[in-house]
Formats: sequence, C-alpha cells, structure tokens
Amino acid sequence: MESELSEEQKQALSESLTRGSAFEEMVRSQGWGFIKAYYQAKIQRFATSLLLEENKPISDFEAERRELIGLRKLIGLIDNDIKALENDRQKNKPVAKK
Repeated sequence: MESELSEEQKQALSESLTRGSAFEEMVRSQGWGFIKAYYQAKIQRFATSLLLEENKPISDFEAERRELIGLRKLIGLIDNDIKALENDRQKNKPVAKK
C-alpha cells in the first residue's frame, strides 16, 4: 500500500508516525490525564451553563464552544496519529512461521 502513495502522502505519513511516537509517550504521563480531565470538566460546565442560564443569549457561549471544538480537534489529532503508528507497527509486524 505504501508504494501506491505519492511523495506528499509518504511525507505526511512519516510526519504522522513521528508525531504518533511522541504522542504515545505523552499520553502515558500523568499530565495527559490532567488534560483529559480538564477537557471533560469544561464540557460538563459548558453543558450545565447552557441548561441553567436560560436567559443568556446563545451567542454568549460561542467563545467557549470554539475553545472546546479546538480541544476536541487537538485530542483527535493525537488519537489519529497514535492509531496510525499502531497500524504501521501491526502492518510491519513479522509473521510467525509454523
């Protein structure tokens, strides 16, 4: 499959695998747990605010919504790069002979 990729695609895959390796190390740290907990707490507070602050215009929530979207995209990038690394490892795993 990799031979079917263009040079740009090969470069993007290589960068993704490099990032994935660094991200894989990062997500094992306690700091990553803090980041995930922060994100979950922000979502919870945002949802609660939306429900309880009925008289507040919806536009007042836009900045926080955008922040959450950015955090979700960043976490998605990290997850996708780690998955690409895992897939590459699986693909390149030696096959045991019987």
